[in-house]
Amino acid sequence: MRQFRYLAALCSTLIFLNTSLELQAQVHFSLDVSEVRSNFLVINTESELETFLVSAKTDTAHLTQAYYGAAKARMAEFVFAPWTKYSYFQEGVRKIEHSIKTEPSLDNHYLRLIIQLNCPEFLGYNSNIKNDFAYLNSIKNWTNVDPDQIRLMIESLSKARFASNYDKQINNLKQLFMTTQKR
Repeated sequence: MRQFRYLAALCSTLIFLNTSLELQAQVHFSLDVSEVRSNFLVINTESELETFLVSAKTDTAHLTQAYYGAAKARMAEFVFAPWTKYSYFQEGVRKIEHSIKTEPSLDNHYLRLIIQLNCPEFLGYNSNIKNDFAYLNSIKNWTNVDPDQIRLMIESLSKARFASNYDKQINNLKQLFMTTQKR
């Protein structure tokens, strides 16, 4: 009798989980890119990162998927097993690269750059640093991005693990931002 109750409880739990997963899969929404950017820029903990990943996972917009990819790559910071770290990193990088190929923008070039400036050199993901700085410096009209978000983006670049190797480029971005704000 106890086995029957256990089996019944297990079945009802599985049915509930399956139903809720189906409902989640049916719900599709598109997040505002400004909201996605803001949420990403203030992530400091693993739980904040996980919350962001859940909210961005079902949005198919290229920029949201690029932010999802960057968050996935950052998950490598919080896991111990090297193969899991690498798996998170690779999945995230694939999403960012796909977004750049599909729809190049300030956001996805920034994301690739911040990941490159923070990942260990032995991963070999550093060949586009100069290209990304050049792309970010070539954007003359940053007015469609909230100034506070741009400040946070540049601040995060300057705090990156290997930022000291690129102080000049980061300072150029700061100058570009300041001149666009004066207009």
